[in-house]
Amino acid sequence: MHGNVEREELERLMASPHLSGKRAREALAFLCERYWSGEKVTQYDLSEKLYGTVENSVAARNLVKNLRQKIALHYAGEGRRSPVRLAIPSGQYDVVFEAHDPDVSVSEDPAAQTAGEGRSPRNGKARSHIGLLITALVLALLSVLTIVLLPGFIESRRPAATSVAIEGSAVIGQSADDPELWREGFPAPIFRAVELDADSVNRFAVLYGGLMTNRDDAAEVIPQLAILSPRGEVLSTLDLLDEFNPFLDTHDQHYFRFGLCLVQDLDLDGHKDILLSCNHLFYPSIVYAVSGRKMAVIGTFANSGKVKSLIPFAAIPGALGASVAGLAINNKMGEQLCVFRMSMTGRFVSPDFDAGGIPVNTRYRPIPLSRPAFEPLKLEQGGLFRAFGVNDESILFDVQSVSLESDPWFGSGTATEEAMNRLARFYPRVSEARRFVRDGMIDEGQVQYDIAISEALDEPLRLYVILDAARELKAAGKPRLALDRLPADPSEVIFPRRVLLLRGELLTILGEYDAAKDAFGEANNLHYSFDGFVQATILGGADSQDLYNDIVSSYPSKMNIRATRAWLKIPSLLRGECTMADSGQDNAHLLAGDKETVEDNIRYSQETTIWNAFVDLELGLEPQVWPDADRKPMEYSDGFELKLLALEALRHRRQNAPASALPMLESAFRTLEQAARTDHDALVPLILVAYTCGFTADETGRAGLAREALGHAVSLYPHGRKFDRARRILEAYNDDD
Repeated sequence: MHGNVEREELERLMASPHLSGKRAREALAFLCERYWSGEKVTQYDLSEKLYGTVENSVAARNLVKNLRQKIALHYAGEGRRSPVRLAIPSGQYDVVFEAHDPDVSVSEDPAAQTAGEGRSPRNGKARSHIGLLITALVLALLSVLTIVLLPGFIESRRPAATSVAIEGSAVIGQSADDPELWREGFPAPIFRAVELDADSVNRFAVLYGGLMTNRDDAAEVIPQLAILSPRGEVLSTLDLLDEFNPFLDTHDQHYFRFGLCLVQDLDLDGHKDILLSCNHLFYPSIVYAVSGRKMAVIGTFANSGKVKSLIPFAAIPGALGASVAGLAINNKMGEQLCVFRMSMTGRFVSPDFDAGGIPVNTRYRPIPLSRPAFEPLKLEQGGLFRAFGVNDESILFDVQSVSLESDPWFGSGTATEEAMNRLARFYPRVSEARRFVRDGMIDEGQVQYDIAISEALDEPLRLYVILDAARELKAAGKPRLALDRLPADPSEVIFPRRVLLLRGELLTILGEYDAAKDAFGEANNLHYSFDGFVQATILGGADSQDLYNDIVSSYPSKMNIRATRAWLKIPSLLRGECTMADSGQDNAHLLAGDKETVEDNIRYSQETTIWNAFVDLELGLEPQVWPDADRKPMEYSDGFELKLLALEALRHRRQNAPASALPMLESAFRTLEQAARTDHDALVPLILVAYTCGFTADETGRAGLAREALGHAVSLYPHGRKFDRARRILEAYNDDD
């Protein structure tokens, strides 16, 4: 097949409304160029091309999965007559081009069959042949015209719908006279279909994908928005997360789902616009503003919190542009209730994180109100959005909390103006403090954080600065300075649980395990605290029975989680006291009929597999099941990668002679040692690798490395048989000195 034919087909695909996403088109163009150059493609090649790093290979794989669906939609619609079709076979990243027969049968014209029967024999044989030839030519021309023009003609005659209904993954066009004028199918269940304009060519918007049948199932198709004509033609398809998603590296996009959806002509151009939010199952959310006239995303706002309310404000002719106000519960700001206002145009992020130079929305702040238990929110005092230039006296919120009479945000005139001016200086100050700390200028960063605290208008903003400073210092490898930033009495702050969690993590890194266990225990009622509680208990020296008793006492509901039962093996693993009863192979039959919980699938994905593999390697066995590196926990953390790193190093040791295995063990030891300065999840993998690295170094005569690795291991975990063996080795080295 000639390359120009294939390139023409690529151009047709690129122009398809189903491939409106920039990244989808970029990926398809890259795959085709590799095909024409004769080079094979891997998900790592695609990741490096699209994201500049091979670390996003899972995102690249998911993108190709979605690309296959978009291509299928194209060929089911406007591309169904293409003489050539492009495909990406399942399980591959290389495209193929295949010849396609439209397979349209054209019936012979009955009149043509009888055309010659009534002719007089006097016309002769020659005239009969000429007549047949002309008839054949006419029929051929009619056939071509039928193939080319008939589908479009039929489509143009498709009746126009005045409303639509949803049936699973299909939209049904309806009118007053006919409940099913036409039916248009989509590759995933539909969340909502809304009417845009009564007289416009882009009448309906369909939100599909991003739907999980239950909490432990990922969505097959990530959130999509399609715009349809009154006759059901797909005019545009928007892959929302491809348009904008700063959470790509940290949160699996298949756990994003639709939240709120509002339809209103906000920019007064005669076309209704769409406001919608995509919420991750764990907190992060993105608000999208879609222009009904342009059929494109024109504004976005990424938020570490979960959006709870959206309130659109239409443009004022000749003055202000359209905007959106809303409320969100922000995870990184201490789970506080936050108020924000975003412009309908442009890209913004909430101020609690930096995202590749995307502007921070300064019209964002936590408010001194308890988290509401229900929607819609109401507040008897007006003025919640007044500081953002919105007259919201007609907007009611229901809050059973403190009075706001003394809050300058809820005043008027000079007080409100000064509050906004201070906020405009406040967030850049916090960002500057972050940059100093990240650049290693710790003292300068702390000075800026102190100034930001003094400039904070209220307690919620002060809590935000405290948490931000502690997190940044922790990430910079300064856990003691980070701990000093936190209030000694967490009950003094408006929302103490996030302070307690961070305090527990820092104390674990510092080796103060009993205090860490108390902090995590005090933060109980928050599911994040359970992991830390278990880890602090283990590192504090508890054996499996002690750990079991503590969990039953403090977190009895967690005993039905598979991961919990896997964690009960860790004390024996660290001590070097595992038996065949702990092996994943030995007790695999016990788990065969054991149903995984939601938390097993979401928060603790593969934990059972990971720790069974550790135990099997400790016992000298080859694990029957190995963790899937591509199946990361839904709420991703570096701890998952660190466990896999440790597993690979220990398996390499089992499969190779000591001298051959030592380089990989030493590399893993160095990496985990560095990670443990900032991440408490690195500690258990570090201990396991440090003991094995030290013992292997001793066997191969690397005394310096043995001393270093074993010294580190015994300082972190001085318990069990491994500790006794390491102590004897270290004492022998000391005697030799």
